[in-house]
Amino acid sequence: MTDYLMEIMDVARDTLLETLGIEKVYLLYMDEARQVHWHLVPRYDKKGFNIFAHEPAQTDDFTLAPAVSEVFFKRIQHRDINKPQ
Repeated sequence: MTDYLMEIMDVARDTLLETLGIEKVYLLYMDEARQVHWHLVPRYDKKGFNIFAHEPAQTDDFTLAPAVSEVFFKRIQHRDINKPQ
């Protein structure tokens, strides 16, 4: 199961790299909650610790969603990922 989940995370990371045009995506593994989960954090070309001091805001701009979805499913189809039984 772990191998399967990591392959899906690789596809998700590669999808973000391609669609956002960035060079790095941080993958944060979390198991403090009741389930294992990951956070994918795009790394933009900004310097210094002030990148963590921004105020998060809610958005309604999901214009990248169709492109992300298209690239993700295209990458899934081209990989030989065996779903666990």
